[in-house]
Amino acid sequence: MLEKIDENSVSLDGNIVVNVHSLWSIKFSKGNHSAFIRTEWCTAANGDSFVCIYVNTLECWAPPHEREIMTGPQKSEIIEKILLALDFLKFKYELDRNK
Repeated sequence: MLEKIDENSVSLDGNIVVNVHSLWSIKFSKGNHSAFIRTEWCTAANGDSFVCIYVNTLECWAPPHEREIMTGPQKSEIIEKILLALDFLKFKYELDRNK
């Protein structure tokens, strides 16, 4: 279940929060773990704004869990939940897997 917390945040299933943290990152939180993924706000040729999500910048958990390995399936789940939240908030986005 998705629930809007504020203009930039969504709660998913009660224990996951996705927050468009700043112009430069999205914060994913699940329980006591959180991770950041780098983003950039861009403008298309037609003037529409969108978020460019640099998928490969999702590398590890934030402190104090930075020593825990973030597995491939965990990264996939995080990306999936972030995209669900952005769709719910009606943010336009593009995925960039190169950076």
